[in-house]
Amino acid sequence: MCNKKRIEMMNEVVNALLKLKVFREFYTEEIQAFSNYISRHQFLAGQVLMKKGEIGTYLGIILQGEVNIVENSEVLVTRTEGELLGEIALIQSQSRSANVVAASNGEVAVISFDDIEKIKNTHPKIAIKLISVLTRSTWQKLQESKTKNTNNYIVIIANENEYYPVIDFIVKHQDFWQSHPIAITPKLAHILSTEINININIGKYLDYQRLIGTETAVGSLIMSGNVSAVIYLRTPILAVKNQLNIEAFLILCDVYQVPLATNISTAKAILYYL
Repeated sequence: MCNKKRIEMMNEVVNALLKLKVFREFYTEEIQAFSNYISRHQFLAGQVLMKKGEIGTYLGIILQGEVNIVENSEVLVTRTEGELLGEIALIQSQSRSANVVAASNGEVAVISFDDIEKIKNTHPKIAIKLISVLTRSTWQKLQESKTKNTNNYIVIIANENEYYPVIDFIVKHQDFWQSHPIAITPKLAHILSTEINININIGKYLDYQRLIGTETAVGSLIMSGNVSAVIYLRTPILAVKNQLNIEAFLILCDVYQVPLATNISTAKAILYYL
């Protein structure tokens, strides 16, 4: 009886998720696998679902009802059925930026960030689709917030085997960088300043260890709307080892319509374009 009840509850979750526009790209069997990590929670009007400043540990999907995003007692926006809650804290690895308060009775599906990491390992294809959903939602909300920085950077990143080809590229076009601020890793910046000794306009330092997920990651900068182009040189054979992270990063570039170069020839084309 317990197993039967559990199956019925799981089917309810699957059916509820399949109805949502946000999951329109998922197959039924993918939703079924994803739903194994989901828990459902009912909420009452006035209930605080997420608190500003707290470290985000879970993502919410509104199944029924409405919630308000509140800051300093002001309702910034109302979220309804099918919308996500808390994904910005996940994607950008930062604390909650506002309170989430129920505007009506309703129900939310919850998945922890730890379980999302498990999905990356056990169901990588589902994880890629999920990251695409999260990044699109984050982009839409960042657009709504209208808090874009006025700086626009050209991101230049490379793995260690490609350091000197990319440095040679930077040196050959050093006049270009005077009017185009770049975002690079501290290690690349160190090589440029100590070994090459050229003065270029470095606007931001990045963490190459994770393409997405931290405030200093390339993905966070892209989602802020402050990237004109990305030059990403990597050794293709080595790239396979980190394929999921790279796939998520490529999706980000597609979602945000950011020109992406993966070799010197396409990097030159981007400079010509800009």
